[in-house]
Amino acid sequence: VAVCYDKRNKKILIMKRADNREKLPDCWEFGCAKGTLETSLVERIEEEYRKDFGINIKVQCNKDRKDIQPIPLAMYEVDGDQGKDKGIITMAEIVGDFDIDNFSGVKHSKVRWIEEREIEQFSEPAVDDFKNTLKIVFDKLKEMN
Repeated sequence: VAVCYDKRNKKILIMKRADNREKLPDCWEFGCAKGTLETSLVERIEEEYRKDFGINIKVQCNKDRKDIQPIPLAMYEVDGDQGKDKGIITMAEIVGDFDIDNFSGVKHSKVRWIEEREIEQFSEPAVDDFKNTLKIVFDKLKEMN
């Protein structure tokens, strides 16, 4: 999972899962990508978000390491067909502009921006730890400035 942010406007992009999704229909989330053996995690995340949302992102990585990988913020687990699906949550900066008014997706019915001041009032169905993840990312964005 990459939590995509607009650094200039201090907003995070959130996505609402389509109502026909088997897992967590109509819940707000941050999107996701599944790793593959033949592609790096960074490339795969950036590729999936470009395909699913039409956005270009730059995943935050630790450039001091030889093995450049996404910087994890948290781990997550969701019930899957064969037990628990596990993954990492990282951050990614949106590169260029993203016009949410022209979004058209299959896996997601809606996208929107959320600002830090909206977190506490947000009451729609969402994935586990949604608000907590938003708070963590907004705190990280403050540290970056």
